Amino acid sequence: MDFIKNVFKNRRLVWQMSRNDFRNKFSSMSLGTLWGFAVPLVFMTIYYVIFNYVLKSGDIITPSELKIPFIVWFLSGFSMWLFISDGLTSATTSVRTYSYLVKKTVFNVDIIPVFALLSNGIVSLVVFGIAGTVCAVYDIVIGIPLFPNVLLALYIIPAAFIFLAALTRLTAALATKVADVMAVINIFIQIIFWFSAILWDIKILDAKAPALGQILRFSPFTYLVYGFRQAFTADYLPIITAKYGLYTAGFWAITLLVFLYGNYVFNKNKKDFADVL
Repeated sequence: MDFIKNVFKNRRLVWQMSRNDFRNKFSSMSLGTLWGFAVPLVFMTIYYVIFNYVLKSGDIITPSELKIPFIVWFLSGFSMWLFISDGLTSATTSVRTYSYLVKKTVFNVDIIPVFALLSNGIVSLVVFGIAGTVCAVYDIVIGIPLFPNVLLALYIIPAAFIFLAALTRLTAALATKVADVMAVINIFIQIIFWFSAILWDIKILDAKAPALGQILRFSPFTYLVYGFRQAFTADYLPIITAKYGLYTAGFWAITLLVFLYGNYVFNKNKKDFADVL
C-alpha cells in the first residue's frame, strides 16, 4: 500500500514531527510538557477515588478466584482508553491543525495523522509505565501474582496504534472536509467510553444480557482495553485467546476493513484538502 510505503519512507520525519507536535502543544505554558502528563494523571486519580472509595467497587474476582486490587484493574484498562480517546481526537483534527503544511504542495499529508498519534503516544507510554509499576508493586511487595505480561503488552500496544491509524485515516479525512464531524467524534467517544466496560465489569452482562456482552466483546475498543487489562491481571477475561481467538480474528478483520475504507476516502479527498482549508 502506498500509505504504508509513505510512512516508512518518511519515518524520520514522522518521528521528528511527533516530538515537535508534543512540545508545541504546551509551548505557551510555563510548565511546558509537564501538563501533558499532569492532565491524564489527574483524571485517572479522580475516577479511581470516585469508583473505589465513593462507589465502593471493591476487588475484582478472576475465573480462578484470584482477587485483583481495583487499582490494578482500573489503571490497566483506563490507561489504554486514554491512549485511544486522546489519539482519536488529536489525529482526527490533525490535518486541520497543520493546515499550513497541507497548503505546501510538497508536503506528504498522509503522515500528518500518523505523527499526531505518535505525539499522543509519548504521554501514553508514561501512563502505561505507571500502570505496570503499580502492578509490579502488588506482585513483589504484597505477593499478589500480577506481574505484567510484557509480551502481551507488546502485542496490544502496537495493535492499538495500528487500529487507530486505520480509523483516523477515515476520521481525519471526514473532519477536514466537514468541520462538524469532530463534534460527532466527541459524542462517539463518550458513547464508546461507557459501552467498552472501562469502569464497570463486562461480565455483569454475561448473566443479564449475554448476547449484548458478546457483541461488546467484538468491539475493537473493548478488545484493546480488555486485551491490555489481561496483560496485567493474569486470567481475568482472556479476550485475546477466548473462543480460540475468535475476538482476535474479529478485531483484525474490522481493522482491515476500516483501513481499506478509510484509505479510499482519504486518497479520494486529499487533493481537495488545501482548497477546503
